[in-house]
Amino acid sequence: MAENRIGFAFNNPDLTSDYYYPNWGKIVTPDELRYVVLFGTRLTSSDQSQTYTDDMLQYYIDNAIGIVERDLNIDIYPRTVRYEDPIDQRTGERIPRTDIAGDANLVREAGYPYRAHLAEHFLLTKLRRRPLQKVLKAILIDPMYYTAIDLYSWRKEITGLESQVQFFPNQMIVAMGATPYMFLRNVNVRYPYDHYPNSIMIDYITGWQNAKDVPKDLVEIVRMLAGIALLNDYGDGRTAALASQSTNLNSISESFTTTMSATNAMYGARIIQFRKQIEEWYKRNHRKYKRTVLGALGG
Repeated sequence: MAENRIGFAFNNPDLTSDYYYPNWGKIVTPDELRYVVLFGTRLTSSDQSQTYTDDMLQYYIDNAIGIVERDLNIDIYPRTVRYEDPIDQRTGERIPRTDIAGDANLVREAGYPYRAHLAEHFLLTKLRRRPLQKVLKAILIDPMYYTAIDLYSWRKEITGLESQVQFFPNQMIVAMGATPYMFLRNVNVRYPYDHYPNSIMIDYITGWQNAKDVPKDLVEIVRMLAGIALLNDYGDGRTAALASQSTNLNSISESFTTTMSATNAMYGARIIQFRKQIEEWYKRNHRKYKRTVLGALGG
């Protein structure tokens, strides 16, 4: 029998959806919330007048992805990162770039500073966004915002969560021709200043290449976070937090008692379990995904 439900949980993943990025797919689907988190519970309110659509379930998934990305400082689905338009030094106005096209996932960022000590390590540049898929363009500009060196063919990409790139040519270059601002010594890029801001301009793509490439533990965290939000809202809409109720009719009485209360919702136990799992996951795994920042205190 063919499986009509969509998602990894049904061995029928969506790997071609354009919802997040062209032909990228979805890591968690509305069907997985409906049939896994709530195990096929009919998603309607107690009076049957309200029901959950796929768009509403997708809302919970999108929010969960945003939470995980913000907490771990990563991009799960791809983003195209482009350096900002250069500033005309005479007028002070930005010069719109003509070498980029519109992109729904376009992110703009400033350039990267030149540092002499990093130049000694082949212009090692730690990118702001992770994980790195590939570099699209890289240039070193002079103080007048003109391209001094096209670094793209020199790039050595450190892809994934490291998200770094180095620049060095395959062979020694002795002269830079009409480039008066920098030269190469021992194959290291040299600038006229030891430190100069906004001089390395890089375009690149972040995120995993396809939904199937996202680590399963990240997928599970997204599913549980989306599930908590859904269970909270649906539980309140399905039934009030009623601790007990009794009915009397012509000397016949009926009563029932639940575990619900003003502070314990319909799916309270399930929500608590999800939260414990998420907290435990963050304790064990957040260092694997979050970039380590080292520093030193001066005496």
